[in-house]
Amino acid sequence: MNKLKVLIPVLLVLLLLAVFPAAAEEAENLTANLKVKVADQPGKIKAITDGKYTTFWESSSRKEPWVVISSDKPIYGLYLCFQKMPDTYVIQKESGDGWVTVAEGGTPRYHHAFFELDGLKKVRILSTMEKKNVMGFNEIFAFGKGEVPDWVQRWEEPAGSSDILFLATHPDDDVLFLGSAITWYASEQKKNVTVAYLTYSNTTRRSEALNGLWAMGVRTYPEFGPFSDKYSNPSKIARAYKDMGGEDKVLSWVTDLYRKYRPEVVVTQDVDGEYGHPQHKMLVDAAIKCWDKAADSTAYPESGSLFGPWEVKKLYIHLYGDEAGATAFNFDTPMESMGGKTANEVSEEAFSLHVTQAGKGHKFNGKQVVFSVAEYGVRRYPNNRFGLYASRVGEDTLHNDFLEHIETAAKPAVTEAPAEEEEEDPAEEELPEEEDEEEVVEEIVEEEEPSTLEPEIEETELIEEEPDAETGDEPETAEEETETARPSGNGTAAPAAPDWADVKLNARGYVDEGEYILEDEENGHWMYVSPTLRIQIERNYLKFNKVRKSDPEQAFYCFVTHIWCDYEAGELPHTVYSNPDKPRTGAKFIKEIAREQKAVLAFSTDYYTYRAGRAKSDKSSHVGIVIRNGEILYDDPQIKERTMPNYETLALYSDGHVESHASRDMGANEYIANGATDVYTFGPCLVRDGAFTDYIANANRVNNPRHAFGMVEPGHYVDVLCEGRVGKKNGMERSTGVMMENLAQIMLDEGCSIAVNLDGGQTAVVAFMGKQLNRVVKSDPSGRPEVEVLAFGTSEKVGTDEK
Repeated sequence: MNKLKVLIPVLLVLLLLAVFPAAAEEAENLTANLKVKVADQPGKIKAITDGKYTTFWESSSRKEPWVVISSDKPIYGLYLCFQKMPDTYVIQKESGDGWVTVAEGGTPRYHHAFFELDGLKKVRILSTMEKKNVMGFNEIFAFGKGEVPDWVQRWEEPAGSSDILFLATHPDDDVLFLGSAITWYASEQKKNVTVAYLTYSNTTRRSEALNGLWAMGVRTYPEFGPFSDKYSNPSKIARAYKDMGGEDKVLSWVTDLYRKYRPEVVVTQDVDGEYGHPQHKMLVDAAIKCWDKAADSTAYPESGSLFGPWEVKKLYIHLYGDEAGATAFNFDTPMESMGGKTANEVSEEAFSLHVTQAGKGHKFNGKQVVFSVAEYGVRRYPNNRFGLYASRVGEDTLHNDFLEHIETAAKPAVTEAPAEEEEEDPAEEELPEEEDEEEVVEEIVEEEEPSTLEPEIEETELIEEEPDAETGDEPETAEEETETARPSGNGTAAPAAPDWADVKLNARGYVDEGEYILEDEENGHWMYVSPTLRIQIERNYLKFNKVRKSDPEQAFYCFVTHIWCDYEAGELPHTVYSNPDKPRTGAKFIKEIAREQKAVLAFSTDYYTYRAGRAKSDKSSHVGIVIRNGEILYDDPQIKERTMPNYETLALYSDGHVESHASRDMGANEYIANGATDVYTFGPCLVRDGAFTDYIANANRVNNPRHAFGMVEPGHYVDVLCEGRVGKKNGMERSTGVMMENLAQIMLDEGCSIAVNLDGGQTAVVAFMGKQLNRVVKSDPSGRPEVEVLAFGTSEKVGTDEK
């Protein structure tokens, strides 16, 4: 009995260990017990492992300086913090009587660099520069097997372009005045943030800058300028420029930064230098002057030829302008990415890593006030207030996001082309849109000066509505367009919800658990939010002004849907079949497929089954590229060039991005090899790289119900469905339909970087929670029966009244 009492606890412990395996073990820090040898200058050898970035060892100027470290325990991780870094160096292990290289360093030039090793007990760091050079270290750390601590920096190369470039003067200016914004965008919003410093001051402060940035969540290695740290006297911008080697030298460096990192937004310090520092003032002056220089290919042509010119979209300056019109943030909000700490708290912790600045400050009225985020970044020079100095994408309206309007930047106008023969789409005919438009209708165009279709949002008007002739229902009151906070970036979302939704979202723009569902037919609002999916639908009544006298009237209901998917969690658009057991059979209405398969959001697709049926009897017909959920259904590109549809593809990829290619440009197997999950064929592609495609200049000018799908950025999709041929009364339709160029304009206005036309006409249907939202012609009120839908999300509440 006593033995049993002993065994039971043991068995319980074993069971718990089996059910709940241990978390990854943190690697042991072996640094304190390392044995260190150096090529020369052994007097400061202890500084290499004393844990103080304020001390350092450096070699004399010599060929191939080296440091050897030995450990009684195997080293699996080596963290080097250089005081002076050679252009090239290697990590070596001992082998017989010599050394064998196991890793190379120096490119990219990370002054704090981490290397994974394979359990070595003796390691040499060797400079491989051919000429004499100096190698020095603030610190070297060594770790055993396991997960290295979070403070060990593993830097990443800058991406091809940055969302935001924060431009600071000195290490610690970034933390005091820009730090809370940096950590908010880099850590909480997961934006591509780059930080650049005019000067690194000295090697210790460079290490402090890296430590501070890492603590704030920045993972892209910063840029350090070549300039010295100097408080110019007299305190004038001209003298500060002179002390840096001249204005041209500084402007050249800042221009190079803009072109190299290609930021959408630049954020920099105060025009008055916060507490009056002349270098702060000079840097802001340079940031302003380089706004135009970076975009001018003739300015500083060396970097222009290397990187190309670049137009920064917006320039923000700390404390600039009136407080009432400032872009302001609440940096006392807990951040999920930082374990509930606020941005100001994180900045204060980051500033504590600038140990050389402890106790330093500036005098006010003869009294020294010590630097701290609370004192300088909150009380005296609020780090949450910035002014928009310049913009190429319009003025801010929300005033709470540096990236406001970046997704809806001004697009190039489309020059009008001569009228072409148009394709009619009879209201009652049972054909897909591609066949609907094959009857040629001759247009009579009066002689007039060519006009330009303006891409501004003012072109789209809201008009009063009349009761529907068929139902007698009063139409919705014209719904005023409002700026709705839109999630963005990397499958995550911004925290703000639209003002018409009563839902609390987390910092990523989703809900932490459960589902939020809103169905407001009366006001034209629908919304669904889960922990990995966010859907927002707005119904607008739009009118486009005529560009030509011969253009038809355009007044219609438009259903604009923004969808954000956490694609890293596997939330992606996908095809859902009407009959999953026998795909491509059993055609049903879109709303029926959505209800039966529990699809939260369902759209009609390319109606490829019509082309497939036609191809059986007409050998000159082709189906196009058709891939569904990773399965190739048809690899049959269109050979003959067509206008409408032109068989261009809409390709959805597993990493959340979208592409479009001509039918003959890429085969089905290549799409699969590149990671495509679904490929639909219709076209044309309306928007590419944030601008109209060439097709738009010659697009047909006939009103039709139309449907387009696009992407703002990976994981952020837009679907626009425009009604047409609906509800006639006294010759006036509820929805007239829309011309193709105006459909393209809507996709641009919604921020699409790419957008593709799908089958319209009677095919075009959107269903939310199993209910059809748009109206179709009287003969086919539920649209055409189809075998599939393009779907987002699943919920057991689809088709029920449960919320």
